[in-house]
Amino acid sequence: MGISYSSTSKVEAAVVIVVVVVVVVVVAVALVEEMLYVYSRSISVCNSVYSETISVSNSVYGERTSVSNSVYNECTSVSNSVYSECFSVFNSVYCESTTVSNSVYSESIFVSNSVYSESISVSNSVYSECTSVSSSVYSESISMSNSVYSKCTSLSTLEPDSVYGITPIYY
Repeated sequence: MGISYSSTSKVEAAVVIVVVVVVVVVVAVALVEEMLYVYSRSISVCNSVYSETISVSNSVYGERTSVSNSVYNECTSVSNSVYSECFSVFNSVYCESTTVSNSVYSESIFVSNSVYSESISVSNSVYSECTSVSSSVYSESISMSNSVYSKCTSLSTLEPDSVYGITPIYY
């Protein structure tokens, strides 16, 4: 005795198979598209504890790297011509960000406990720069806007008479 199938059962089975295949194909295409734009990776080592993640989605790039007890962090992102990057090492934290948008460029660098910070921005022919190091204590600022240039430098460790500032102005 064998098992017999009616033509209706065969059609129903065929429909089920087709539906399953379509679902699998749709899911596979979605995964492939996601993989084309999103990439991630993570690595961990116990007691060294290293982890890294990288993701790319719609022209947005992000990266983060951390090592605990060393402790190093890096974050990089690019979105709509905006680039930013941050590095941090505990007890000598370093950060840098760069932004480019509509011919506007800005950059900032920060190191805590060292403590160094720098910012640079260019927008509509306006240039400004500021650099400061605390505990040394050195600070410098430069700005240019409509042909106006200014600069100031100070060292707190020097005698008051030795602290100087220069502010040339050009019209």
